[in-house]
Amino acid sequence: CDARAHFGLSHREVELLIWLGAGLTRNQIADRMGVSPSTADTFRRRAYVKLGVGTSAAAIAILFSFLSGTQVEPSDLAAAV
Repeated sequence: CDARAHFGLSHREVELLIWLGAGLTRNQIADRMGVSPSTADTFRRRAYVKLGVGTSAAAIAILFSFLSGTQVEPSDLAAAV
């Protein structure tokens, strides 16, 4: 997806963020991705760094807004808090 190129996210990082947005828990995400919970956490941390955020809500907002065509950047979220 273009979000990968735009934000420098890996396919697995995007997949994890989509599962987070669907409300899955850490263990459910790991199970669906076929990895350990620790590896899922690594994907999550790397995605947060690349997006410049510190919470799943912010990461999901950025990814989903991008996918819907309404781009929200990390700086937009910081201004809203």
